[in-house]
Order: sequence, then structure tokens, then C-alpha cells
Amino acid sequence: MRRARAQFVICACHFSLGHDREALRALEEATREGDLPPDGAYQVYQLAVRHFTSQGRWAQALDACARAEQAPGLGSRARLLRADAEWQRGEYGRAARAVEQGLALEPAERVRVELFLQRALVERELGRLDAALNLLQEAEAVPTPAPLDDVNIERGWTLAMRGQADEALEALAERLRVNTHAARMKLLREIGTLSFLRGHLNRAHDCFQQVLLNLPRSSVGMRLACALDLGLALLALGEEARAREQFQEAAANPARALSKTLAQRFLDWREGEPLPEPPEPGRDCAWMQRPLYFYYLGEFAYLSRRREEAVRGLHRAVIEAPSPYRHAAWMAALRLGQLGETVPGGAPSFVPLE
Repeated sequence: MRRARAQFVICACHFSLGHDREALRALEEATREGDLPPDGAYQVYQLAVRHFTSQGRWAQALDACARAEQAPGLGSRARLLRADAEWQRGEYGRAARAVEQGLALEPAERVRVELFLQRALVERELGRLDAALNLLQEAEAVPTPAPLDDVNIERGWTLAMRGQADEALEALAERLRVNTHAARMKLLREIGTLSFLRGHLNRAHDCFQQVLLNLPRSSVGMRLACALDLGLALLALGEEARAREQFQEAAANPARALSKTLAQRFLDWREGEPLPEPPEPGRDCAWMQRPLYFYYLGEFAYLSRRREEAVRGLHRAVIEAPSPYRHAAWMAALRLGQLGETVPGGAPSFVPLE
């Protein structure tokens, strides 16, 4: 058991360094039959799938899914891994089939919740918002002691995409009273983001600031993302000097993350210069984060009163997304609509947040 756990740590280190061959060798060692319980084996395969999907390396990600499906004791969780990988690459039919296969194996409550959530994301990205809401309600009805913050958050976003922004904000605020501290911080950030889109800038500012004040220093990724959001809210409020301070602090962080990359872009990108391209897919900007990268560039340019660059960035956010119902694509389309611009690629006309 100790050897297997050691191999898991070695696997994680090799992946973080980009040593894929050595990581896969350690993965084989860690998942050798009998060495790890199913929970441990699932973590190892999840690590591999996330590593490859972050780089858009679908063949390797699906190979890791196939290995997980052959591993003893994983069952429905292996199907969940496949559903997530297929969803990320825009293969929605295959993702839905993997979810149905996982549900047919009668999984434990927590895995059922995650499968319902994954299927809801598939339905939403196909534009079937009512079906997505029904699946999220099924997930909420599953009796589980674990917090359902991801389900609550996606329900809020789906309501917003239907034009029910106030109901979305009310639903998220209601969950603040019953969730754990970590879940409350995630919910509060989403309330801030939706408030920002609604034009409720002071509320958005207060939400982002509260998260930064209450989130532990160890939560580096979320703190960086929230610092970026707070900077944009300050920029929207006309406090350019304070916004720049937020971007400088995020850019100076030694961590590798999309938010740090964007903060540095905000500081360096000059008016009239070409749209900065994102880093190669990996830790600095995962493959799925490319639309988000361009949305933030477009939003920054919009708030900096640089309309031409804003439109270019927002267009790229929509074009880069596999579906117009990905968060970043939807937010970009919303801003393009407010600018009176056409949404590229034939995306549906979203009900604007007033």
C-alpha cells in the first residue's frame, strides 16, 4: 500500500514536470491490482485524465479512461471520467452515453450526483436548458451529506442563461446559509460574477473582496482568479490605480495559473497592439480555458474603452468554445450584444441581463 501511494506522488510530480512517460510508468505501478483501494486508483486515473485534457491531448486522455474502465472496483467512476473527457472535447453524444452507462451500474450517492451534473452540462451545451435544470434538480434530490456547491453553481448559471438572472442570484444566495466555508467562498465568487454581468458593480466588488479576505492563503488558484475579478470590478468602477495594484499583485505571484498570465497581459498589452495569444495548453492555460482567456482580454479592453480590441477578444472567446453555452462564450456573447455586435458562428441570441 505504501509503495502504491508513493508511486501516486511520483506520478503527480512527473506530470507536473511534463515527464509523461515516467508518469505513466508510475501510474502503472500505483494501480497494480491489489496495491490501491478503488478510491486511490480513481484519484490516480483522474490525475492522468485531467493532465491530458488540460493539454487537449484527447487520445492519451481517452486511453487513461479505457485503463480506468478495466481497473477493478471503479465501475461508474470510470464512466464519469470518460463522460468528462468527452464533454470537454465537445463529443456530447459520447459523453451522454458514458453517463447513462455509469448510472446503470447503480453508483453510490455522491457519484450519482456527479453523473447527473455531467449530463446536465451536456444538455445545457446543446441548448436544452430545461432538460439541464431537470437533471440538476435530480442531482439536488439525491440524499448525500456531501455539499452540492457545484450543482448549485451550475443551476445558477443555467437559470441566468435562460434570462432568469435575479432568480439565479437568489438561488445562489440561499445556498450561502447552508454550505461549508469552502463552498460558501465558491458560491460568493459566482454571485460576484453574475452581479458583475448584471451591472451591479458594488455588489460584485464586495463579493470578490469578501472572498479574498476569507479564503486561506493556501487556496492560491481561487485567490488569483478572485484578485483578477476584483481588479476588473475596480476598473469598471473607475478606480484604475487600485485595479492596477490588483493586477500587479496577481502577476507577481510565483504560481503558474491562467489568472496570473492574464494579469501580466493586462499590465503589458498596449492599445493598438495585436491580441496577445494564450500560452500553449498546459498549466498556465488549460485547453478548456482558452475561451475564458479571450473573454477576459475582451472584458479588460472593453473596460479600458478600447472597443476594437474588446470586440476581437470577445469574438475569439465565442469561436474558441466548443459550445456557445460554455460560461466564457456566453459571457462574451452577452457583452457583444451590449456593444451591438453580431455574435460569430451563428450562436443563439441570449436573453440579455438587464
